[in-house]
Amino acid sequence: MLNFRGRVPTDVDMITISKVIERLVLSRLEHHLNGSRNFCHLHSTYRSGHSTETSLLHVLNRVYTAADEKRATVLVALESRHLSRF
Repeated sequence: MLNFRGRVPTDVDMITISKVIERLVLSRLEHHLNGSRNFCHLHSTYRSGHSTETSLLHVLNRVYTAADEKRATVLVALESRHLSRF
């Protein structure tokens, strides 16, 4: 049996414990949110297997599909760091 009397937890212990709890909560929350009908399947931020490249490919695919179907298409791209001026 382990005896922890008189032992003061160190910063490393607390960091390790907090990381374990964080991963447990994240795994349960992620499963719940992905199954929710309110969760947008196009949302790509902080999701494994999704990146800026994935989002860009999706947008370009929709633009090309619309062009193939002879539909008018407008793509407006804004750089967020310059939006604070407006």
